[in-house]
Amino acid sequence: MSYAKQRLVDGCAIFWKTEKFTLVTHEVIEFNLLAMENHAGCEDMLNRVALRDNIGLFGLLKTTAAAWQDGLPENSRDVEQLVLITTTHLHWNPAFCDVKLLQTFLLTTEINKMLEKSCILSGKDKITSSDIKLILCGDFNSKTDSGVYEFLVSGQIAANHPDFRNLNYRAAVNKIFGNPESTDAIRNNLNLLSACKEDAMVFTNFTYYFQAVIDFIFYRSSNIIPIGFYGMMDIQWFIDNRIVGCPNRYIPSDHLPVIAAFKIV
Repeated sequence: MSYAKQRLVDGCAIFWKTEKFTLVTHEVIEFNLLAMENHAGCEDMLNRVALRDNIGLFGLLKTTAAAWQDGLPENSRDVEQLVLITTTHLHWNPAFCDVKLLQTFLLTTEINKMLEKSCILSGKDKITSSDIKLILCGDFNSKTDSGVYEFLVSGQIAANHPDFRNLNYRAAVNKIFGNPESTDAIRNNLNLLSACKEDAMVFTNFTYYFQAVIDFIFYRSSNIIPIGFYGMMDIQWFIDNRIVGCPNRYIPSDHLPVIAAFKIV
């Protein structure tokens, strides 16, 4: 089984199976630069968000004939399907949940820009951003009860959500989303679902002081279907080997891998 790896920044990478996909293009986004571009006079945007050097990566892949194991599509033009893979690493500190939320806002708007760019790169007529397959994954440093998770899976978050920490980001949010009509909620149009089965992962980050699920794989369900989720290692193994935290001599990171398989509709 042959895999190629496009590694752009240490700790954040995109993998693809070489015989099934070809790389069309890739991009890096830096949240600190985007925060400065969209601060709109908001001091907290400059003093809190713009000081964190987290990133996001985009990898636009194109399917080959080898990707169609159940037979090629009837229309030969449909053999090459575009799949946008996005991975990110948000700020880690729990005291900066507002920063993570603003980074997520910046990420979703950049995803929409990349989807529009993908339509142009497709070379096909009458293709829209909703036709592009989308997977978003990464270390979000946010639990399932966070504003980040709520915004991604529900598509919206209240403008007075506690994760804003009573800081006034309204001008910056308006700049990011182009002055949205609603002042009660902030919305995205990605229509994402989580591919991670909550009962299959007790934690994805495991240290002596902290254990929680903070790494996720999201997907747009309109044109891809999750067909498998690979759960974590047996908890008993941690007990038998007296593992109280990671990294250690068995596991080289404090994060465990989160793996899902998808089928293109």
